[in-house]
Amino acid sequence: MHADEARIMALTSIAHFFTHVFMLVYPTLAVLIAREWGTTEADMLLLATPGFVLYGLAAYPQGLWADRIGGFWPVVVGLLGMGVGALVCGFSASDRGLAVGLGIIGLGASAYHPAGLGLISHGMSRPGWALGVNGAIGSAAVATAPALAELMSLAFGWQGTFLGLGGIALISGAVLSRFPIVVDIGKDASAPGKDDKESLFTGPFLWLCLAMLFSGLAYRGVNTVFPTLFAERVEGLGHGIATSVAYGFAVVMNYFGGRLVDKFEAPTLYFAFHAISFFPLLLTAWLAGPALLSVAALYAASAMAAQPVENRYIAINSPASRRSVAYGIKFTITFGVGALAVPVVSAILSAHGTQSVMWALSGTVGALVLSAWALLRFVKVAR
Repeated sequence: MHADEARIMALTSIAHFFTHVFMLVYPTLAVLIAREWGTTEADMLLLATPGFVLYGLAAYPQGLWADRIGGFWPVVVGLLGMGVGALVCGFSASDRGLAVGLGIIGLGASAYHPAGLGLISHGMSRPGWALGVNGAIGSAAVATAPALAELMSLAFGWQGTFLGLGGIALISGAVLSRFPIVVDIGKDASAPGKDDKESLFTGPFLWLCLAMLFSGLAYRGVNTVFPTLFAERVEGLGHGIATSVAYGFAVVMNYFGGRLVDKFEAPTLYFAFHAISFFPLLLTAWLAGPALLSVAALYAASAMAAQPVENRYIAINSPASRRSVAYGIKFTITFGVGALAVPVVSAILSAHGTQSVMWALSGTVGALVLSAWALLRFVKVAR
């Protein structure tokens, strides 16, 4: 890598890590806050809804902003915003304050994916490899966040956890702002993708959006319920640590998916990884203890391996000058519409318990697999 590429990787890796940490510490902390406040976990999980919705719905305007000025400042401002939101949560003593703080975190976090992935697409000569590394760091955050939240809360309390993470994010954003990055947003460093005169909204892209809708619902639903599921069925490990164990192997698989997409056709890989993820998730409805952790880890590894494939898929099938908008649309769907999984999971959890939640989420992944198969079988796409 030359110097500009190294700076892109440093900025996007740090921002990606914090994005997933901030979006995933709360489901673990919610279990602890519910016990402290004498309420239910389902009620506490509902407070995350505004943040998850903003995380997705704001991604599209963030993509427009990034395509206009480049991805550097949106990523930095988003990192600072997450820090501010975490401080608001840390100083909150009510459910309303928590909801506001989580909303600010979601708004700040919405900037990373459209802006950061746009930077990688435009500025890296080996985007598949870069997406794999960047995705592995994001997966490391997904794997680390639950255990980090539990361990920090044991040492500093849940409010101290928010304050500590918020302070680190603010310092990181301030330091990174001193090293600006400029890329030509009208070009792609490796592959041109579609001609800029072509429409973004082609058949392949729209069908991929359908698949990403199911992917987003499954992703948010599983991440929300896993800490509660493990608190109920896994003994000898804290629920946060158990969640981190389940996501640990996903770090390697995310990187592996990025390496494979530089060598094999994206549609085939996309279908294969999601198909592998279905049955392990279905088995979580019945299993407990080490067996539950094993199948949960297999599900997470397969699902996360598909992420760099999906991101490369979008780059291949979108005009270079609208790349961040394309990513913005993706994350509006996966994280914005996907946030609807939170109240649904909460309602099913309250009425029917964790087994019914896992059945519902397995059905969602089944719809994702069928969509990916149709994309592979019937829809003509760029490879």
